Amino acid sequence: QRLATGGDDRVVILWDAQTGKAERVIPGISGKIMSLSFSADGARLASGSHDGYIRVWDATGVVLHTIQVWPRDEVAWVHFFPTYNQRQRLASVAYEATLNQWDVGTGGMMTTAEGCVFAVYSPDGRTLATACQPEPEGNPLGHDVLLVDPDTGAVRFRLVGPHEVWSAAFSVDGSKLASGYVTGDCLIWDTSTG
Repeated sequence: QRLATGGDDRVVILWDAQTGKAERVIPGISGKIMSLSFSADGARLASGSHDGYIRVWDATGVVLHTIQVWPRDEVAWVHFFPTYNQRQRLASVAYEATLNQWDVGTGGMMTTAEGCVFAVYSPDGRTLATACQPEPEGNPLGHDVLLVDPDTGAVRFRLVGPHEVWSAAFSVDGSKLASGYVTGDCLIWDTSTG
């Protein structure tokens, strides 16, 4: 079991989650690190940073792929697709609120959508949760969480929240979604009914 951390120092550190000891330090990233995500098998780690790049590393800290987010936008959020027996994909959200899904093997963009704040896959990979920006324009956060099909973009449910939503997380079985708001509130949703 490993844990990865990164931040303003532009360094990724891999930790042994059992002992709390640092296993590996990965330096040399040219922008502060905003988000990290392990692949389902734990063999790869993705980082999103302020320099506009997504980097995919192997377990030894070697860069396997570098993906430039276009236009070169700060990467605020990365999340690996949860099952490794299917095509490897990665979701990213940039500060300009663009959600992209990438083919990790080729670095090619698979889908894109505008006006998104974050992106997280359900444990079975069949749903992508994201938040859309509200009207009027200029507010960087949205109130509503959208549960969408990651392949088609079809919206399954719109979870209307009371305030600007900051993040969300699925339960282990995917039956529930927790959404966190800038006010400190948290709501729990049934993902089968919305």
